[in-house]
Amino acid sequence: MAPPVGVSQCPISSMLPPCCEDVASNPTPGRAKVDVAEADGPGRGASYPVCTTARHLNGGAALPWLILMFAGLLETCWAIGLRYTDGFTRPLPSLLTVSAIVASMYLLALAVKDIPVGTAYAVWVGIGATGAAIGGMVLLGEAASPARIAFLVLLGVAILGLKATSAH
Repeated sequence: MAPPVGVSQCPISSMLPPCCEDVASNPTPGRAKVDVAEADGPGRGASYPVCTTARHLNGGAALPWLILMFAGLLETCWAIGLRYTDGFTRPLPSLLTVSAIVASMYLLALAVKDIPVGTAYAVWVGIGATGAAIGGMVLLGEAASPARIAFLVLLGVAILGLKATSAH
């Protein structure tokens, strides 16, 4: 009898799927794991490996990166939002800014379940800093010198480089 396929598990017979191979040889606590489960329930069937990596369960390696990108965009929102809070004395802008901070941190926490924390944090900060600088130029009339734009392009290249060289 074939093991049941559920939303939270990917049973396999003799090989781990590609998303789980690195986990079996190099497990990272809190990020992913490979378990052995019994096909027909405890004590009633043969065992088989079960992959429970976030990457495999959530539609591939791209999802954590999309979550991280959205977290970075929210960081941009709260950084720009700080200007509108007037030192947190204006209720609505303050509420929106704090909400963006909380949501951004939450999404970053989700992303680091699958992306190494150093890479995820650098990309998150890079997206936020680039977005805040661009937002400052567009929305707040901050200086847009050629040198400033060139360094923002370099920051964008660094973000893409971190993504391209990540094992995840």
